[in-house]
Amino acid sequence: MQIKCKFDTLSGVISQENIRTIDLLKLDAELADWEILRGVKVDDWRRIRQVAMEIHVQSDLGPVSKFLSQRGFSDVTGKQLQIGTSCVWAKK
Repeated sequence: MQIKCKFDTLSGVISQENIRTIDLLKLDAELADWEILRGVKVDDWRRIRQVAMEIHVQSDLGPVSKFLSQRGFSDVTGKQLQIGTSCVWAKK
């Protein structure tokens, strides 16, 4: 069986669906976090008010937090969980 899937960036969906505001962007992308974050155009970051995401690579916790801070999120909190993953919460 063959399945065809179409993929797009978050900014592509924002544009296609004419989304003006994202109150909460929840990410649990199983190692594709950076691809999703980098796929958001600079102008689209102003539309996103909060981000909650699970991070599976522990060394990404600091860089992801910094990345979000650089995009206007003033309250960024990261926490390592006992199960071996981490979470980041960010809001403007």
